[in-house]
Amino acid sequence: MNKLLITAAVVLALSLSACSEQKTAEQLMASAHQLSQQGKYADAIIDYKNAIRLVPKSAEARLRLGQAYLNQGNYISAEKELDRSVDLEASFTQAATLLAQVKTRLNKHKEVERLVVLSEELNDNDYLTILSYAGMATLANGDITKAQDYFSQATAIVAENPYNKLSQGYLSYINRDFLQGIEITKSLLSEQSSFAEASLLQGFLYFSLHNYQQASDSFEQYLDRYPLDQSIRFFLVNSLLKAGKFAQANILTDELLVTFKESPLALQYKSQIEYNAGNYAEAQRYASQAVNYDDSFVVANMIAGISSYQLDELEQAYDHLISLESKLPANHPINAILLSIKIKLGHTDDIALSVDKLKNSASDAGLLQISSLELLKAGDLVSAQSLLNKATQVSPNNANLQIRQGALLLSQKDLSGVKSLENALRIDASLHDTEFALARQYLRSNEVSKAQVIANKWLKSENYQASGNILNGLIAMKLEKVDEAEMYFQGALTFEPKSISAIYNLAIVAAFNKEVMQAIVGFKEVIELNPNHHNAIRRYTVLQTRQGNTADAISFLNAIFEENKFNNKIHKNLAIGLAQNLRISKQVPAAIELLESIKVEDNLSAHYWSVLASSYTQTRQYNKALSTYELALKEVPRSYILYVGNIATLEVLKQYPQALALSKVANEYFPNDNNLMTTLAYLELANNNVQATKRQLKELKDKGVSNHLMTATAAKVAIKENDFFEAVELYSELYEKIPNANNAINLARALQFSKQGPEAELVLENYLVKEVNDNRVRMLLAELYSMNNVNNNKSAQIISTYRTIVDRQPDNLAALNNLAWQQYQSNDIKSAKQNIEKALSLSPNNRSILESYGVILVANKHYKKAIEVLSDVVDKGSIDVSAKVSLVEAYIAVNQYEQAKMMLKGLSSHSSKLNVKIAKLKREVAQY
Repeated sequence: MNKLLITAAVVLALSLSACSEQKTAEQLMASAHQLSQQGKYADAIIDYKNAIRLVPKSAEARLRLGQAYLNQGNYISAEKELDRSVDLEASFTQAATLLAQVKTRLNKHKEVERLVVLSEELNDNDYLTILSYAGMATLANGDITKAQDYFSQATAIVAENPYNKLSQGYLSYINRDFLQGIEITKSLLSEQSSFAEASLLQGFLYFSLHNYQQASDSFEQYLDRYPLDQSIRFFLVNSLLKAGKFAQANILTDELLVTFKESPLALQYKSQIEYNAGNYAEAQRYASQAVNYDDSFVVANMIAGISSYQLDELEQAYDHLISLESKLPANHPINAILLSIKIKLGHTDDIALSVDKLKNSASDAGLLQISSLELLKAGDLVSAQSLLNKATQVSPNNANLQIRQGALLLSQKDLSGVKSLENALRIDASLHDTEFALARQYLRSNEVSKAQVIANKWLKSENYQASGNILNGLIAMKLEKVDEAEMYFQGALTFEPKSISAIYNLAIVAAFNKEVMQAIVGFKEVIELNPNHHNAIRRYTVLQTRQGNTADAISFLNAIFEENKFNNKIHKNLAIGLAQNLRISKQVPAAIELLESIKVEDNLSAHYWSVLASSYTQTRQYNKALSTYELALKEVPRSYILYVGNIATLEVLKQYPQALALSKVANEYFPNDNNLMTTLAYLELANNNVQATKRQLKELKDKGVSNHLMTATAAKVAIKENDFFEAVELYSELYEKIPNANNAINLARALQFSKQGPEAELVLENYLVKEVNDNRVRMLLAELYSMNNVNNNKSAQIISTYRTIVDRQPDNLAALNNLAWQQYQSNDIKSAKQNIEKALSLSPNNRSILESYGVILVANKHYKKAIEVLSDVVDKGSIDVSAKVSLVEAYIAVNQYEQAKMMLKGLSSHSSKLNVKIAKLKREVAQY
């Protein structure tokens, strides 16, 4: 019998084994280095990882592991380890060129450019190398001018470095002198045949010359050096297809589809191969999958359409080919096929003709504008934008339409909205507010000179002196000329003493200068002039909270709210700001009452609903929070903040299926949002959809996303699939970043599952050195000791750990029971009796404790009391074999042999030790 009271930590011990002798970190590093020298990078990576597990803070180990990953072409893992090595203060000289290569291959051009700035003090060879990679990175990003500059700088450095010539080759490539570039790469490869970067450039050069066979040969040479660089494998397949090498391309494409099952490009390649072989059904299937994943793949659309046409599936052919009609020249052969399909299906009048009918009807502009406003209210921004686009085509000289279109585009971070605002001003130059909005957008886009032109114009005018000063102040702030900005804002007040914009910006200047009280006064003045000024209320609240003056903020905001309420004016932002201050001061019920009092108002914002629902959550009224989110999403159907809050509330209530369904809807409305995509992966796992979880995690990983929830979810998947080595890796990463109790427990659990009991114990021991008062973790550690106590070599540790817990928590029932039982097993039966009696005083009717008590009483030869206790628990249904064996021993001790015989009938145990004892007792009573 295991007399330990069961806690949640019992899951830590599934199987136990003694650990074999382990290498030291130094031995592992030496082995890994030797394997790397031999090109055995996969084996080297295992040894580097094991070394890191022993010395997780080793910058050298992280650096070498990153380099091994890089040598495989596994750039994501390489980046992670190299970045960690720098965080651990590895030599920047050693890491810089490796990081430049990795981040270039991961298309992180901004980070490569930052490396250039940081590397100016390095030696010429390293600096030249980093400049070359910066050129490659910016070229891949389409910034040709910047790429030329980097490559030119690299070629100007005199050094024995192949990257000097490589940069010359890239300059030839940019200048479209492909033959010269090929001569340079040939020269490089003749000098250094293993220089893979030259092979890669040579592949691009041959491809540009349409010499696809040579291009594929060059890409293969590169992949011999970096076999896991999948992005170049795609280039290789494309080259083979264009070279007509379909059989070879087919083998590689099948390999790509194993790794990238949902890659539209790989699926498109496969459809091309099948179409070339005349397998139209298969070509259609693969092409349709590609289009389903990304409908921008024109070739896939073509193949899907023409394959459907060949199979006489005209409706499907039409659906695919109609999307290409506007993209193809009039004489393209597909248009002839499409015309044939249209005639056969009777599609002689489609959407394009309907749009054409609007072109000569100016009255339709008003209808389209009204319709777009309705769509905006419903949150359908895409359809609203579509209608506005049509409206501006119908009535291109309507300034209001141009303004509305510009505002909608800019709200979606589409900078083409600037063009619409500029068009509106060309139509009507008197639109001052629109010009101000345009100037602000210029500043956001760092087009300071354009904003300055507008400011100068206003300063010369009679009517817009205040606006000119304010805009000049904003320009000065953008240029970090704070004193100059303050002067302009003060100047604006001389023309317009109650200018809210000037007062507000002066308060921002004061806050920037750490003149907190002056800033608070400024924001108060803005709120008094405009009680609904959201940003002023928010900044005022932040400053007052930092000063510990929330009570003053509540008093001020409440006075304005009540005054306006008396005059029948409800300012929603003011109410929300006041409620937030009430929440900060822990007056949550008052915040809820205030927010509920304005619930009848029209057009309540998503922010209002979110604060109300969050207030319910803060007071643990989860069902009210849930119903609030549901109501809010009917009012504001496409609000990001409401979806996130609703999903979180469902998760707290453990309504995982509903949370998952809502998360899928949110992901459709806000595609490619990393937070929602991670949440979806987590919820798929919460619903036991392991394969769906893995697909979602892969999609995130392919995007280069990495966060704690992703890592934790991946670790749980690894546990579910018994991949304990992977689970240890992931939980180690989490614990290293966030060394809290949960991560310590999860790491220990994974280690225990992977039969690394001592390492599991060490994790919890080290955690308790820092967090000495965490008795929850200490309980788990004691149980780990118990599970790993194979030869009773940990008994003293178990007892000491439980004693520490009891000293800190004298009423910890489980600890007292477990301490008593371990003392009994260690033959310290007097101490065991003392502790089990303390546990019994806390819980007199606890069956498990009574069983332990009875067994310990027998050990102390208190037979009559033991019989009383144990016979009672057996009569009440105890099935504990140890308790029954001890009861038999007590009966024999007081000569009650018949009772002992009855108790022994049919008694057996899963424990061989107990079965030996039972057999001995049966022989003993048989003589009576």
